[in-house]
Amino acid sequence: MDAKRFAMGTVVGGIVLFVLGYVLFLTLFVGFIEAHAGSATGLPKDPPVWWALILGHFFLAGLLTLALAWSGASSLADGLKTGALVGLLIWGGADLIFYAIYNISDLTGSFTDVVLEVVRFGITGLVITAVSGGSGAEVAGGATAPAGGGEFGV
Repeated sequence: MDAKRFAMGTVVGGIVLFVLGYVLFLTLFVGFIEAHAGSATGLPKDPPVWWALILGHFFLAGLLTLALAWSGASSLADGLKTGALVGLLIWGGADLIFYAIYNISDLTGSFTDVVLEVVRFGITGLVITAVSGGSGAEVAGGATAPAGGGEFGV
């Protein structure tokens, strides 16, 4: 994957993650999430630190773009599956750790968050694969793919 494709996947992916996060967590499921909140209060910042929120989404999209490249995702279905798996691994781990040590949400809320993140990352993986073209031979900077890298380019 060349630098242009990596940048495109990261920017487009960051935007898609941000928009889907708003739609899923602050519109469609806000009541459910509030109903399964833990006893910890006063956690959300109002307003949020926008630059950090936006930059965080771009970091996650960069990670997802690399995972798609390294997996060899060459079709939209590959992008969907790989994105969903990355979402499961990141948020399954993070939500279980948060559940174990913080009182942010109950277990139902934690598992629901994982499911919503699997959907969000799956859709984002599909979009990144679509805009990145799903082909190429090298990672940004010229490094070759790890063993098993495929057509996405790394």
